[in-house]
Amino acid sequence: MKYHFWCHTYMKLNQFIFSVIFSTLMCMLSTTSFAQGNANTERKILNICSSIFDEFAPSLSADGKTLIFQSNKDGEYKLYESRLNAPGQWSEPLPLTKVNNYGKSKDLVAGPSISYDGNTMFFCASYASGWGDLDIYYSERKGSDWGEPVNLGKPVNSSDYEGFPSISADGNKLFFVRLLPQKIEGMDCFKIMVSEKDKKGKWGLPRVLPPPVNFECDKAPRILTDNKTLLFSSIRPNGKGKFDLYTSKITETGEWTEPLPMEFVNSPELEQYATVPASGDYMYYHSNGNIVNITIPFKYRQNKNITLQGFVTDLDTKAPLGANITVKDASTTEILSLTQNNPSDGRYTVVLSAGKRYEVSITKPGYSVHSTEYDLVNLTDYKEYNGDVQLFSKINFTLSVIDYDLFFPLVADVFVKNALTGQQINIAPVKNSSGSMLYKLPIGQKYNFNIESGKYAPYNFNFDLTNEIKYRDYEKEVEMGAKKKQFLINLSDAETGGLLSFDVLITNLDMDEQVVAQATMTRDGKYAINLREGGRYKVEVKNQKGYAFYTTEIDVNSSATSLTIGMTALKANAKLKLKDITFEYNSYELNDNSFPELNRAIQMIKDNPGMVVEVAAHTDGIGGDVFNKKLSERRANYVVDYMVVRKIPVSRIKPVGYGKTQPIAPNDTEENRAKNRRLELKILSVN
Repeated sequence: MKYHFWCHTYMKLNQFIFSVIFSTLMCMLSTTSFAQGNANTERKILNICSSIFDEFAPSLSADGKTLIFQSNKDGEYKLYESRLNAPGQWSEPLPLTKVNNYGKSKDLVAGPSISYDGNTMFFCASYASGWGDLDIYYSERKGSDWGEPVNLGKPVNSSDYEGFPSISADGNKLFFVRLLPQKIEGMDCFKIMVSEKDKKGKWGLPRVLPPPVNFECDKAPRILTDNKTLLFSSIRPNGKGKFDLYTSKITETGEWTEPLPMEFVNSPELEQYATVPASGDYMYYHSNGNIVNITIPFKYRQNKNITLQGFVTDLDTKAPLGANITVKDASTTEILSLTQNNPSDGRYTVVLSAGKRYEVSITKPGYSVHSTEYDLVNLTDYKEYNGDVQLFSKINFTLSVIDYDLFFPLVADVFVKNALTGQQINIAPVKNSSGSMLYKLPIGQKYNFNIESGKYAPYNFNFDLTNEIKYRDYEKEVEMGAKKKQFLINLSDAETGGLLSFDVLITNLDMDEQVVAQATMTRDGKYAINLREGGRYKVEVKNQKGYAFYTTEIDVNSSATSLTIGMTALKANAKLKLKDITFEYNSYELNDNSFPELNRAIQMIKDNPGMVVEVAAHTDGIGGDVFNKKLSERRANYVVDYMVVRKIPVSRIKPVGYGKTQPIAPNDTEENRAKNRRLELKILSVN
């Protein structure tokens, strides 16, 4: 049969003595001043105190807004929770039903310790399912409620008495007590133990804290948020009375400093079960059946901290997310703590101590990663930070497909697959006005994109979203190269057949932007250039001294691979047909598309100042002789006038209208008639 030391000694016997006499007196007085060297230090009894019952072993959340304690107001010690509504005003305590009713009504449920993220509560209880008289359990917060208890198990629990736990802010150390056989001044004595988590998150074999922490009779450890400062109660020589409060800090070498008595609070009565929020400026503790609040003088305070507290939610759905919270030393990348938030509402709390640079990362499989760095090397004041984090499960991937040579957007077919399995993924993109495609890609996969577009070489790439993803928006510009084939140009003297070396310029006529490339001469004297399959090009041979310029158009289809050009030497009686020179119907005025070719002819005449030319205009065979004769003369004169305005002396150009007298093709089809409607330059003389 289990024997409950607390219930059958102090808690039962002193309930009627201390609770009735001292608790009633304390609640009537409301506040009391201590005079042990701290005349201005006041302790204030919380409004949750009763006059006949004992409020015991308080535990504060890191933000100081949640208080869990044990009370015997229902006959046996059970746990209750209260929330801070206003400074000094706590709400009506509510029982932790699932925890209190887990065992039998006579079971002791005591010693709560709220994890500093507010999501887990450690406590001790005498449930029949335990290993010994008193075991340590924990409960996870479920929204606004607490879940059923879970026994912490071995090696923390044993057949001995394990009670009154205190969890460190980083979640890696658990302090608690085991009962000793001796008593001092009629008080049960304990030894303070600690268990540490290994890298796999398993609790290690508990060890006894060495002196000077453990002396002869110690209890009620509370590790503060700096993970270095320990508060505990002890009966020691030169103490004020029974159990007094002491504080000790662990050094960088792992040794505990000589415990410092908390003179501002110690008295001839019991002072025990202290709890301090992350701010470190005040303390709640148990004294004679009441929970008392008191300001902590600076010399007794823990190292400075900051509290990072917030909620992790889905950026798109706003639903709470369960996530991993990792704290690293930013200088060494050492993992200092690895915890989880509460998945029911996404809440988490991280407490960081002064003296280091930290990196806090929040992760969830299939979601983005959120990382923030905090430099607390020179922290001087306690601060609280809003740590609300929104993670996303899909990224915005904007894909733009453009022409490699000409940089204009392409319409393309995009096929998306799982890069690991090869399975097709049906993700419909959203197209914008610029032609780009926006894909919503789930995080956690590796994608393969295959892009096809008409007469372009296919393009393939992988996009890996299996690593840490920090950013929502990504862009990729794919430059697709057109399928090309080599095109050869044979350039020679039209009369002799000899090879010539001129500049050959190629212009793509399919593009709004005129892009010019230059053909290069091969070893056999021909000109070669890679042209797009199916494209339309203008070929321009720049006129050299002694030769006329030459222009033509080509279609690069599957059968056309070469072009032969015979260049006309500039000598008397040579005729130069001007291409693309057109007139309005029955008009002598030129169409706009005629001027580029005409301007090239003007430049040729300027480049050869000793040349005199005849501007000969011809018509087709439709219409009378007189009409066509006059129409051709007007057209020839119009062209001459255009040249004169552009600084060609009138003495070097002679307009002649031949009408329909010199056809070069039968006038039987529109195509042939178009050939006859032409403008030619005839060289009259060359100096």
